[in-house]
Amino acid sequence: MIWNINNEISVLLQFKNNLIDQPNRLSSWAGQDYCHRSSVVWDNSTSHIHEIRLRGPDDGIHGHCHGSYDTHDELKEDQNKLGGIISPSLINLKQLRYLDLSCNNFESSKIPAFIGSFKNLSYLNVSNSQFYWESINATELHFSSCELTRIPSNPTKVSFASLMVLDLSDNTFDSSLLPGLQYLVLLDLSNCYISGINPGTHRDFRNMPSLHTLRVTSNAFVNSRSILNGSSNLSDLHFLDVSNYNLSSPILGNLQNLSLIVHIELSNNEIQPLQLDYLDLESNEFHGDVSELLTNFCEYESLKLELLALQGNYLSGRQPAKLGRLKNLGSVDVAYNNFIGTIPDSLGSLSLLKTLEMNINQLAGSIPNIVGGLSSLNFLDLSYNKLNGSLPESIGQLGKLTFSSLHHNSLTSIVTEHHFANLSALKTLCVRDNKLVFKLSVTNWILPFQLDVSRIGSSSLGPSFLLWVRSQANLTELYLASANISNTIPIWIWSTFSSVTFLNISHNDILGKLGDVSFLTPGAKLDLSANHFYGLLPYNLSRPDLEFLDLSYNNLSGSLIQFLCSIIQEPRQLKVLVLGNNNFLGVIPNCWINWGSLEILDLKENKLSGEIPYSLGNISSLVSLAVHNNRPSKKLPVSLSNSKSLVIIELAENRLSRRIPTSIGGDGTSLRLLSLRSNKLEGESQMKFVVLVLFKSWILLTMIFLGTYQHASEISVSFLEGTSQVQLFFMILFSKVMDKFPYSTILYLVTTIGLSSNKFMVLTLPGLWYLNLSRNNLTGNISQRIGEMRQVESLDLSINHLNGVIYFEFIELVEQQSFVKNPNKYSNSKASMNLASLPMLFVELLFHLANNRLALMRMRLFMKLAARLTQFSDHLGCDMHL
Repeated sequence: MIWNINNEISVLLQFKNNLIDQPNRLSSWAGQDYCHRSSVVWDNSTSHIHEIRLRGPDDGIHGHCHGSYDTHDELKEDQNKLGGIISPSLINLKQLRYLDLSCNNFESSKIPAFIGSFKNLSYLNVSNSQFYWESINATELHFSSCELTRIPSNPTKVSFASLMVLDLSDNTFDSSLLPGLQYLVLLDLSNCYISGINPGTHRDFRNMPSLHTLRVTSNAFVNSRSILNGSSNLSDLHFLDVSNYNLSSPILGNLQNLSLIVHIELSNNEIQPLQLDYLDLESNEFHGDVSELLTNFCEYESLKLELLALQGNYLSGRQPAKLGRLKNLGSVDVAYNNFIGTIPDSLGSLSLLKTLEMNINQLAGSIPNIVGGLSSLNFLDLSYNKLNGSLPESIGQLGKLTFSSLHHNSLTSIVTEHHFANLSALKTLCVRDNKLVFKLSVTNWILPFQLDVSRIGSSSLGPSFLLWVRSQANLTELYLASANISNTIPIWIWSTFSSVTFLNISHNDILGKLGDVSFLTPGAKLDLSANHFYGLLPYNLSRPDLEFLDLSYNNLSGSLIQFLCSIIQEPRQLKVLVLGNNNFLGVIPNCWINWGSLEILDLKENKLSGEIPYSLGNISSLVSLAVHNNRPSKKLPVSLSNSKSLVIIELAENRLSRRIPTSIGGDGTSLRLLSLRSNKLEGESQMKFVVLVLFKSWILLTMIFLGTYQHASEISVSFLEGTSQVQLFFMILFSKVMDKFPYSTILYLVTTIGLSSNKFMVLTLPGLWYLNLSRNNLTGNISQRIGEMRQVESLDLSINHLNGVIYFEFIELVEQQSFVKNPNKYSNSKASMNLASLPMLFVELLFHLANNRLALMRMRLFMKLAARLTQFSDHLGCDMHL
C-alpha cells in the first residue's frame, strides 16, 4: 500500500475517536486542512507527522500539572484533561518522533506495548497521566507521578540502550533500578521513597558513566550517606541533588572525584558542623566570589581550623571581617588570587597566627595597625597588592618575625628606627617598589637584627648610603636599585659583604671607579648599571666564577682585551654579560673559547671596530647577541648564521657590508629576531630592518619593515623562506633607565611583515600571517604560488601596477578562512582598517587588491570572492573594494 497524507489523517482520527475529549480540544482534527490541526506537527516535505503535543493543563508558571481538585474551578480544570485509551493505530505513524500525553487522566491504563515499536520515537512524556508502564524504546522518558510501583522485572523486553533522560520522580518503588543505562545523562528519582537498595554498592549507579544530573531528593536508601560513595564513579556529574535525604555525616571526602560538579543541593539534611583542623585547597582552579563561604566558616565557633590554604586559585571577593573568630588559626595563605577590599582588623586577635600570606591579590587600603599585635607571627607577605598609606610603626613590635615582604605596593611613609625597634629575629626584608623614605634620627643606630636578604630599592635612601647597611655583615642579597643614592661609592661596600651572591645598586647616580669585587662569592650576580662609573674595567672582574655582570649605561672606557682575554684559561661561568652604552674602544676580541656558558652578550652603543669575531658563533649556549651602533666592518660571520642557539642577533647601525648569508634563519636554527638596519649590505640583500611594537588592547603586533630601497629591482628574501613559519619575535624598546639588558622580556611571535613604500617584489612566505606590499611599483602577475601562504590573514597589494589574472589559488585563500571568529562581538562596531586598531584575534582574513589592473579568471570566482568580502565588510562596518 502506498502511504500518503490521507493515511496519516486516518490514523489521527482513529486515535481521536478512542480518546475522551470533554473540552473538545481536538475539534480541529475533523477538518480537511491537515496543516491546521492543533497539537500536530507535520513535515512539509514528506507529509508525515513528526510530533503530537497533547499536554494537559498545568500551572502555567512552572509547568507543573494540577493535582487533586476540591473546588468547582479546579474540577473544571480536571475536566479539560484527555482520557480514554491509546489507539493501536498510532503505530502506523512511522515517522513519529515526539509524543507528549502528560498532565492528562488515563485512569491507570497501561502504556501500550506497541509504543516500544516506534523506531524513530525519541521523546515520550506521560508524566501525571495516571499511566503505568510496559515496554518502551526512546531516548527520553518522563514518568513523573504515574503511580508506578515497580520497574519491569524482565529488562530483556525493554530497550534502554539509547536512553539518555529518565524521569521517574514522584512514584513509589520497592525494587531495583534499571540496569544497562550507560548513555543516561539525566536521572530523576526525586520523591520515590526507595528504601530497598544500597546505592553506595549497587551496580546501578556504577553503570552510568555519562550521568550529568542526578536527583535523589526525598528518598530513604539504606545507609543514605553511601549515595555519595557510589557517585564517585560519576566523573561527568555536574548536578547532584541529595536534599531531604537524612544525611548526617560530613560529606566532603566523598566528593573528591566529582571534578566537574557545579551544583550540589544539600538542604534539609542533618549534616553535623565541620570538625576541620586543616583546609588546604592550594593550586586548584576554583573560581568565583567566596566572600559568603568564608564568612560562613567564621560563624562556626566550634571550628578548630588551624590552617586555611586557598593560594593559587582564581578566587575573588573580600576577606571576611570576622576572620579573627577562628582563634586556632596558625596559618592563612590566600596568595595568588583576586581578593579585593582591605585587610580585616579582626586579624589582630589571632594570637596563634604564625604565617600570613596575602600576596598577589588586589587588596587595597592601609596595613592595619593591629598587625603589630600578632605576637606569634614569623612570616608576613603582603606583596603585589594595591596597599597604600603609611607603614604602621607597630610592625616593629613583631619580635618573632623572620620574613617581611611588602614590596610592589604604594606605601607612602617615612621609615624610622621605630619600624625596626624589636625585630630581633628578622632575616628577610623586602620593601622595594613603594614610596618609602628612610630617615633614621640616630646616625649610628645599631639595628637589632642581622639580615640575610635586604631588598629596599625603589625607595629613597640617599643621597648617601645608610650607615646601618654596613652593619649587615651576613647579607647574601642586597638590592638598592633606584634608591636615590648619589655621590661616590663608599670603600666599605667592596669589603663588607663577604657572603653576597647578589648585589644590585643600579639606576642611581653613583660616581667613581669600580673597586675590587673579589669579595663576591662564587656564582654571584652583580648589577651596577645606569650609574656614572668611569675608567677601565678592573682586572679582577674577569674572575671565572661570576654568573651575571651588568655594567651598562655608565662611562667606562678602554679596551676589552684584558678583561675578556686574560691569561686565566679557566672556563667562565658567566651567563649574562652586559657592557652596552659605555665608551669601550678597539676591536671586539676574538677569545671566546672559554666563554662557553654565555647566554646573553650585549656590547651595543660603544665604539668597537674591526670584524665581528667568528668565534662568537661557536658559543653553543648564546641566545642573544647585541652589537648594534658600533663600528665593526665587513661581513656577518657565517658562524652566526649557522648558530643553533641564537634567538636574537642585533647588528643594526654598524658598517657591515657584503651579502647576508642565505642560510640565516633557516631550518634547524632558533633565530627569532634579526636586525641589520642602517648597514652597507651589498646586492639584493641590502635592506634595512626596523622593529616596531604596537600595543593595542593587550594585543602585540610586531612588524618587520624592510625600509625604502632606492633601486627599482627585485629583492629576494629567500633567507626568510623555506621554514614552516616565519618565526621572528619582537623586541621591546625600553627607556635607557629601564633597559637592563636587551629584550629582557622575550618573546612573542611576529604576526606582521610590512613592506610598503618600496620598489621591489617578494616571493611567498608559507608561515606568514600579514603581508603589506601596498604603494610599491610591483608589476606583472600575482604568482600562482600565492596559495602556499596558508597562514595568511591579511594581504595588501593595493596601489601597484599588477596586471593579469587572479588565480584560483588566491580564491582558495579566501575559502580556507572564516572572516570573523566572533562576529557578534564586532557586528555593531566601526573598525578602522589600520591594523593597529584591528583586533587580530578575531579578524582572520583581509585582502586589499585595489588600484591595480587585475582581472579574475571567471565571473563566478569574482562573485564568490565579492560575496565573501561583502560579508566581511558587513561585520566591520567598513567598505572594501576590488
